[in-house]
Amino acid sequence: MELQKLRDEVRKQFIDRGEVKHPLKNYDLLEVHGNYEKNKQFFGSIGGQLQQIYYVLEAIKQDQRSQVELNDYHKRKREDPTNDAFKKPSKPSEITLEHYLLPFFMHYLKDMRNDNINIMMSQ
Repeated sequence: MELQKLRDEVRKQFIDRGEVKHPLKNYDLLEVHGNYEKNKQFFGSIGGQLQQIYYVLEAIKQDQRSQVELNDYHKRKREDPTNDAFKKPSKPSEITLEHYLLPFFMHYLKDMRNDNINIMMSQ
């Protein structure tokens, strides 16, 4: 139930209000190789599906309300750190906090239907 509320809030605050920019409105954003699908136009990027998540997270962080929501979150957390309400994010901005973001990514990666995931790291 709480997860559905969070999804609805993300959709209402970011997805429905979002303005689609070219070329992403015409093509899917996939890995550079386009998942090896033939005869399908796509927008390829290192990161592919994970890059899509980056775009969403960046939009959340850029939203003016995010900092206010995070300040409120930290205030509530200081007042009652053992409250069960802090086990899951309750607002879209809270997903950007490390202790919520890492489990989110682990679940997302687990459920991806790709044969493999290439991760490039540099120093």
